[in-house]
Amino acid sequence: MATDVKKSAGSAGSQAETLRPCHVGFVHEGKTYEGYTFDFSETGMLILCQDPPPLHTKVSLSLEFPNSHAVLEVQGEVVWSNRHGPNDRISPRGMGIRFLNPDPLIMRVIGQLSTQYAEHGHRYMCYYS
Repeated sequence: MATDVKKSAGSAGSQAETLRPCHVGFVHEGKTYEGYTFDFSETGMLILCQDPPPLHTKVSLSLEFPNSHAVLEVQGEVVWSNRHGPNDRISPRGMGIRFLNPDPLIMRVIGQLSTQYAEHGHRYMCYYS
């Protein structure tokens, strides 16, 4: 699935073609799931995953950015979910997360990291802001 996103991002520029996604682990009902993102900001993110939780679900997120040994832990709420609809460029399989009670330092780090993904764009920001 990550390969499809990278190829579709190729039109945004050569940096986007080689940009590796942020790995996201999330916990829902005691089970750990995995996804990834290219589209995020200080307020939230779109997580591409096969089995997103339902709307209004609160989740614990672990964010692992490429070339970083630190794991950022944040809490979020599912504000958009595509579990059963089409999986395409307009509505990808996954979920939009709005961060809850974010630590200002962590949000500043996420904001700085989001600039590295700016060439990919924030076309899915409407799903998490």
